[in-house]
Amino acid sequence: PGKATAAAPSNAGGGGGLTDEQKKAAADKKAAKNAAKAAKKKDNPKKGGGGGAAAAAELNISALDIRVGKIIKAWEHETAD
Repeated sequence: PGKATAAAPSNAGGGGGLTDEQKKAAADKKAAKNAAKAAKKKDNPKKGGGGGAAAAAELNISALDIRVGKIIKAWEHETAD
């Protein structure tokens, strides 16, 4: 009978409780971070890790030194086994 009790708000005190708005903001921030990470990974694939199609698109055929010839005579070397 002589005790006075005050009801504390659920988010007061130790800071452990989050409001619905805070939870939504944290979830939105996490989703945005994951989306940015996925976009970065898509735009910049790791070197040597599945970038075969991109590497083929960047290949310049004029950089190759291709020589074509016809063999007209062949013989064994004198000291060959």
